[in-house]
Amino acid sequence: NGYYAQNPRVIRETFRVGGKLSIRDLTDMDSLMINRHCIGREVYLLVRSSKSLESPFFIRDKRESRQEIQFSVMNGNNVEIEKIFL
Repeated sequence: NGYYAQNPRVIRETFRVGGKLSIRDLTDMDSLMINRHCIGREVYLLVRSSKSLESPFFIRDKRESRQEIQFSVMNGNNVEIEKIFL
């Protein structure tokens, strides 16, 4: 309670790795920072996915574990949790 009490809103988003971006795709973004950090590296598109990734229909082989990366960021009164399926 009081000054230090927080009631953050949690925002969850799920992404999957899409296709590989070409050098032309990167330069078309007109961002000096993206060009500086991403040219010369393999860069992939992140595609926002639906909740269907959580369902068992997405899993091809139940013995195979799904690889995922999760990022969390506190942004003001929001906590953004992003999960990326590889």
